[in-house]
Amino acid sequence: MRLNPKNVEIKYLGKPYPGTRLAGLCIGKDGLIYGGGGENYNTYLFAYDREKEKFITIGRVYDPEINDACVIVHHITITENRTIYAAETDNLERSGFLWECKVNL
Repeated sequence: MRLNPKNVEIKYLGKPYPGTRLAGLCIGKDGLIYGGGGENYNTYLFAYDREKEKFITIGRVYDPEINDACVIVHHITITENRTIYAAETDNLERSGFLWECKVNL
């Protein structure tokens, strides 16, 4: 949602991925808003272009080499070379991971 405080207008921006939880947001050097969320091993990363008012799907937080996925994204941060680090929380089967996600947009 976007709130215009001058006229209290609210604009629906959309839903970037399936699921109900949006936990991590940050702004990249490229001006895009990056986000992460989801739940129950079905977590995703996305970007939002404010100028184009468009969501860009980055993908699921999943590593095929270890056949494991992030349970719940907690916080994210992004480096200058578009590497997103996503902190995992609430994993009851193992310690939460710090996921390193290379972004190619």
